[in-house]
Amino acid sequence: MFDGSLFFLYFFISLYLSQKYDYLNYLNSHKIT
Repeated sequence: MFDGSLFFLYFFISLYLSQKYDYLNYLNSHKIT
């Protein structure tokens, strides 16, 4: 059994986390320089 909504939820969460970590890396890179 495959639930499409569950896959969409997982995709949304992973996308949100990836953007969040990219933002943190962006801040960290500017702190160092």
